[in-house]
Amino acid sequence: MLEYQENKDYQNLLDFLPDWETNWLCVGKIMSEPLGINKQDGNVYWFSEIPYSNEGICLGTLDKFLGNYVFGRKYYEIVPWIDEDDWYQFMIMHGLVFEGENNE
Repeated sequence: MLEYQENKDYQNLLDFLPDWETNWLCVGKIMSEPLGINKQDGNVYWFSEIPYSNEGICLGTLDKFLGNYVFGRKYYEIVPWIDEDDWYQFMIMHGLVFEGENNE
């Protein structure tokens, strides 16, 4: 997730989308791939295929995205090298996810 000032500077990551300035808000990146909220349906989309198309992977509404992918067990599905990832290790230490859960 991007901080406010950084977020403002990254909005052009979604410029490949129709009406991107009106309908989309870039909220972060996974590696260099943009995450955007569609203002029309309220869902978070991950644009992981290069060249980017206007059909990203829907990760659910913002609250579902945060609960499942940022603070939950689906984090490993979108972040590479989770065994070396500090945030994933923090979640294991604090019982948000359990080690080996990604192997289920």
